[in-house]
Amino acid sequence: MMDILQKYNEENPIASPQIFRCHPSEEYGALTCTLINLSGGRIQNMRQANRILFGVAIMILVVTFFMFAKNFNLLPVERFSAKDAAKQLEEYRKIQPF
Repeated sequence: MMDILQKYNEENPIASPQIFRCHPSEEYGALTCTLINLSGGRIQNMRQANRILFGVAIMILVVTFFMFAKNFNLLPVERFSAKDAAKQLEEYRKIQPF
């Protein structure tokens, strides 16, 4: 008696998946084609590639915003207490007495 899986495999042979190879043209951009080709077949059409590129662009924009905000003190910073300031002043005086 034949195994069910063997019978199914004989009735439905596995077809090799057609990998979409993209070539830059007027319709397809070079960056989108590169992403499709590098994905190894996981990205199957231009819509998926464009959505992934859009998501990457949003992530880069958010990271850039936080980097600028940190450099230009747009985000709230920790405040020193009077005790911390006195301690720092005392350490500075040890190094460079006035």
